[in-house]
Amino acid sequence: MSTEIIAMNKNAIALAADSFANIHNRCLKTGHDYMGPIIQQKIFSLSEEHSIAIMVYDKLRLHGVPWETIINLYQEHIKHRPLKTTDHYLDSFIKFLTNNKKIFPPSDEQRFFNKDAYNYISKLNGNILELWQNYDFIGPKTSKIQLKSFARLYLKNEIERLEEIDDIPSLSKKTLHNFIHDQIKKLSTQDIDVTFNLHPLEQNDRSMINRILFLSITKNIFEMGKTGLVIAGYGEDQFFPSVSAFDISSIYKNQPKIIKHKTEIISHDNQAHILPFAQSDMVDSFIKGIHPEFESLISSQIMDSTFDLPFRMIDKITDLSSEQKEFWKNELKHIPQENFKTIQKNMTEHIRSNHIQPVINGIKYLSSCELASVAESLVNITSFKKSVSPGDYTVGGATDIAIITKSNGFSWVKRQHDLPISENSLLPV
Repeated sequence: MSTEIIAMNKNAIALAADSFANIHNRCLKTGHDYMGPIIQQKIFSLSEEHSIAIMVYDKLRLHGVPWETIINLYQEHIKHRPLKTTDHYLDSFIKFLTNNKKIFPPSDEQRFFNKDAYNYISKLNGNILELWQNYDFIGPKTSKIQLKSFARLYLKNEIERLEEIDDIPSLSKKTLHNFIHDQIKKLSTQDIDVTFNLHPLEQNDRSMINRILFLSITKNIFEMGKTGLVIAGYGEDQFFPSVSAFDISSIYKNQPKIIKHKTEIISHDNQAHILPFAQSDMVDSFIKGIHPEFESLISSQIMDSTFDLPFRMIDKITDLSSEQKEFWKNELKHIPQENFKTIQKNMTEHIRSNHIQPVINGIKYLSSCELASVAESLVNITSFKKSVSPGDYTVGGATDIAIITKSNGFSWVKRQHDLPISENSLLPV
């Protein structure tokens, strides 16, 4: 994980990213997985003819190829031809990834498909065991038969959950679905049993696991992990900066699984913007004046405590008959919903006018260097919070900062490779 920030106005666009990344390793002696910290560059520029930067977060590689290598090859591909907008760069980059058999040869497809599949099966098993430990079961939970029955119920519910999700458009072709089915069929039955760790499995169990694998790939959800890519700066026809972004998880028959995000553009009507990527909770707290989880908790508590309030009050009136109670419940059932919508609207307006808008107004006229300071500060806030919070340390290291202007293009403000080792290490010197 990581945290990355973009701050932009009509003058410039500033990018900041921490340099911390976790890689999963397996101890050869114990066989246990563990996470190891590494330093990772997450901001990349194209050649000087392009006023464009590409930021990456989450997974560091695509089919085993580092994103830095892929971006360098893309830079050679487009050479010195500036494109019109950041959306054109995004589409060009996706086209470069699609059907690129040089970087992603078909001979490697099954290897990386198997790796993702077995990792996901292992994750399913971990989820089941965690729920099983917390499950309020009558009597001792010692029987493997009990655990298998619990696992089957989990798998059944997981299939129902995934089937409710829309298909992802980039993998909607029937030929791709047939290809994914064929890849799943090639998985080793023995490896599935061992990875799921409840062997021996029955054929119906494996069928449910295979169904979950297929749905997790073809649905508009990234259950097997993803990389976020952000393309920011100025296209040749753009006088103000813009940001185009997409998520990508893997490649199936030379077709990447992707989902595009809304393009953010600076204009006369939208003169400044702060965009957080990856871990954004602390930045959202700063901008909105409330932590997203707390905001969600307040909304759910209001909804839970008010939706059935009229019904409970009517039930307490002993002078009403059953028919009268049903009549008044039907008459008043819309009131809690309307009140909740009004409360949400008022909260949203309060956050917008008292927190978001003042911040946006504050950065509207900042210089490029001041925008860089804003972006760096927001990364550092998240890094500090994660460093003193329990759990995995997922943000940290030196902060890379860059700015892009229409007149001068891309330039580094601070870069980890320029720092001495003592300031650019996760380990004591």
